[in-house]
Order: sequence, then C-alpha cells, then structure tokens
Amino acid sequence: MEQNSLAQLLGQVPYDDRAAPPLVSVTEAAEADPRLGERERRILAAVYRELVHLRELDQADSWSTADGGAASRA
Repeated sequence: MEQNSLAQLLGQVPYDDRAAPPLVSVTEAAEADPRLGERERRILAAVYRELVHLRELDQADSWSTADGGAASRA
C-alpha cells in the first residue's frame, strides 16, 4: 500500500495535483447524474457508442491511406 493512500481515500490528506484523476466512463457519469432520467441516459450512451464507432472507422481509414492502401489490397 502506498504511503497516505488510505488517508487520501478518507479525505485526510490534500489532493496531489500530480496524481492522475480517476477515470470515469461516460455511462458511469450519466448514471451518477441525478439530473438525467433513464431516457436521457440511454440516449447519451447510444450517442457515445456511435461516436466511438465512427472514430474507430476514421482511424482504420487513415491507417489504410497511410500505407498507400496496401492493407486493403492484401
């Protein structure tokens, strides 16, 4: 166990700005937000999934053009 890790969890030690913030997924954030209803959470999750999918397609497209299309001809 790292020094002060338990104390930090209990809020007894000042926050270390050098430490990486904890990662929270989009769905976790939506679930934790009391301002969103079930419908809004579903919409947000669907939009997020679509954006991730489009980004993956864009990256795959850029990789195939970066190698002159060799990957698509293989």
